[in-house]
Amino acid sequence: MGRALALRSNLCDHHLDQNNTGKLKDILFLDLCLEAYVRLLTERIMHIDIGFEAYVQEVALILNNLCLSYQWHELKYCRDDW
Repeated sequence: MGRALALRSNLCDHHLDQNNTGKLKDILFLDLCLEAYVRLLTERIMHIDIGFEAYVQEVALILNNLCLSYQWHELKYCRDDW
C-alpha cells in the first residue's frame, strides 16, 4: 500500500498542473484507480491479523490517502499528530 500511496502522492504533487492539460484526463483516471486500489487493500487488511504495530502503520497510510483525496485541515492535523 505504501508504494501505491507514494505514486499517488507524486502524481498529485507534480503532475496535476497547467503543463499537463493534454494528459489531465489520463492523470485523473490513474489517480482514481490508485485510490480505489488503496481502498481495496485497506478493506483486505482490516480482516487479517497483522499485529498492533502494523495496524498503526496502516492507519498512517490510510490518513495520508485521505489527505490526498480531501483537502480538510482536520485530516491533515490528525495525520501530523499520528
